[in-house]
Amino acid sequence: MAALAFSFALGAALLLACNRGSLPFDQGQPPADGGAADGGAADGGGTADGGTADGGTADGGTADGDDTGPDGGSTGDGGSTGDGGGAGDGGSTGDGGGTGDGGDESCPPDLLDFGGGECPDACTGGCAGDTCHVDCSAINGCSGETISCPDGWRCDVDCAGVNACARATVEGGEDAALELRCSGVSACLSLELTCPEGGPCATTCTGVSACTGAAVSCAPRGDCSLECTAAGACSSASVDCDADACRRSCDGGSSRPIMSDCDESCDCVSEC
Repeated sequence: MAALAFSFALGAALLLACNRGSLPFDQGQPPADGGAADGGAADGGGTADGGTADGGTADGGTADGDDTGPDGGSTGDGGSTGDGGGAGDGGSTGDGGGTGDGGDESCPPDLLDFGGGECPDACTGGCAGDTCHVDCSAINGCSGETISCPDGWRCDVDCAGVNACARATVEGGEDAALELRCSGVSACLSLELTCPEGGPCATTCTGVSACTGAAVSCAPRGDCSLECTAAGACSSASVDCDADACRRSCDGGSSRPIMSDCDESCDCVSEC
């Protein structure tokens, strides 16, 4: 009986051992089958993680590399010809080219070639070449008179005596030049001079009070000047400028003459 019980117990133990041994075997199979699940196409077919989705064109492809268009193709910003081609601002000829605004270039040239010929009657001091001499050297020699210089001549009016040309009227000719010399005391007191048209017109006042109250009217063409070099030589005198060059000068204690319409002259100079 005891032997039978022992045999029964042994058989049960063997059966239990067999059942326990088969469990690891059955549980070991899934790794063989499930190996494919872990190492197979699900994980190993890594196209989803390691394939073209991550390493493919989406991240490394032309989506990022096509920056040559808007960002890389920087011709729009770099092609700065519009800003760099500064000819519009730099070509400041308009502004930098100033010959039209200033200088003596705008003054017309004086007429310096005169005809001469037979000496006119107005030339009381005779003629020399193309110069007509008007002699007012005596005291009150031409006082209150009208002296008309001939056309086409250089006219030299000599007022050397005291009051020689006081209150006289001197008229320049056409296409002519004129030089008025006032060397006597009050020689050209309150004289009125109308400069010739074309050539230079020069008045010199070298006597004491020589040109007090004198008035010089310049012409549109022909340099015009009034020079005062003695005490009181040009007190209350005046020079009325026109389009051509205009000048006044003072020396030797002379008073300064009045200068008007200087802004109309192409070259207005004051040396007083």
